Amino acid sequence: MRFILFLCMGIALWGCADEGLDGGGEGEENTGGAPTTPAGEFNAFLRQEMTDIYFWADKIRGKAFSLPLDTNSQWYFNALKYTHDPWSYLTGEAFEGELAGLDDGHDTGFGWILTLWSVQNEGLFAKINYIYPRSPAAEAGAQRGEKITRIDGEAVSEANVYKLLNTRTAVTVQLISKNATTRSLSLTPRAFDIQPIAKDTVIVHDGQKIGYLFYTSFVYQNEQSLQDLTTIFTKFKQAGVTEFILDLRYNGGGYVIPAIHLASLLAPERNVSQRDVLINKIWNAKYQEQFAGDATHTTEYFDNRTPATARLGLSRVWVLTSANTASASEIVISGLRPYMTVYTVGEVTAGKNAGGSVFSSPGDTSKEQGAYLITMQYTNKDGESVAGGIPRTYGYDANKYYNDTTRLGDPNETFIAVVLRNMAAPGSRGLDPGVASPVVIHGEIGRSGRLIVNDER
Repeated sequence: MRFILFLCMGIALWGCADEGLDGGGEGEENTGGAPTTPAGEFNAFLRQEMTDIYFWADKIRGKAFSLPLDTNSQWYFNALKYTHDPWSYLTGEAFEGELAGLDDGHDTGFGWILTLWSVQNEGLFAKINYIYPRSPAAEAGAQRGEKITRIDGEAVSEANVYKLLNTRTAVTVQLISKNATTRSLSLTPRAFDIQPIAKDTVIVHDGQKIGYLFYTSFVYQNEQSLQDLTTIFTKFKQAGVTEFILDLRYNGGGYVIPAIHLASLLAPERNVSQRDVLINKIWNAKYQEQFAGDATHTTEYFDNRTPATARLGLSRVWVLTSANTASASEIVISGLRPYMTVYTVGEVTAGKNAGGSVFSSPGDTSKEQGAYLITMQYTNKDGESVAGGIPRTYGYDANKYYNDTTRLGDPNETFIAVVLRNMAAPGSRGLDPGVASPVVIHGEIGRSGRLIVNDER
């Protein structure tokens, strides 16, 4: 079986499985009869995959053959899934075999990235952090920094913001614009293309040339996805960039291939040239034994095929992070740390130390359902995991950030300003000196429509 890893930030938003169902070890097989419904057939497929390649197969095998097959698939999945697995979920569409197509450069929706804020005496707002070009939000005239105050006439709540990100019907939102005026926008969701390289520029500060890249998703369609990164970094190198700010605040993950490519463009030349280890992968007991000695399944390395004309060979990098910085983003940060200094500015990352693939039943002709299953965990070369999140080196002034409407890549933008202020003499870990206590941030909401709850004071 061939596996292509897909790392995506996601939280299961459906109800949790009954804690009492979560057994462990081998169990006595009791199929409860052969499935007689389409749902039962899909559930039988789930059982087959989740007792085989699923990372926690050994943990759930004992209960797998006692659950009824002819039942609602969401209930069945919740009941079968390992209790402490927050990442696996049923998808709304199916894919052939092992490859997840969720980050292939296409999306359906409005095309914005939001943050839900709770502000004293003001209630809840959804702030627009970024808008994808040629998306419905862009065409409707929405702008970065505007705040959504009402959705279809109702005050903003976590529930209707989630609905806003997942709806396939038209909505009307009320906004507070940058000049503090109120206006309404009507939007209809549709399919649009994702350009992950959303902003690149060179910032000149104190005589230094600092590269800045705002990267929204680890999209991989084909080799052109890698070439686009190479082209940008070739320009950075030709410009004489000696410092780098990598903005992964709203990047919830994607494919491993562009993560390796990006890390190879940033890392010290020696480590790339000799193909040092970026991450080590850990599978369940069955596949760990099967893959023993096969580095193609157990290790990812820096790629020395990355053009030397684009490799920056840096000794340090500054990464902008949030609670939605996850998976492939965390691979880049964690994977680089054994070889260079990595400063993180913003928030503790999501802490997704696992990857997986989307599976669909070969007999499923409707192509309407699949399952994203965690199949492996990873550590960096030094055995360090990102579980629990990557700590921030510097915090930020959340009150300033809440009201920040500057363009991404602007030296005065809240997060970038923290980098520039500390670049000459980096200090110790913790909040940037003089930074006010953050406002309560309820969650980062990515384009995939999954909400990460993050109450931070």
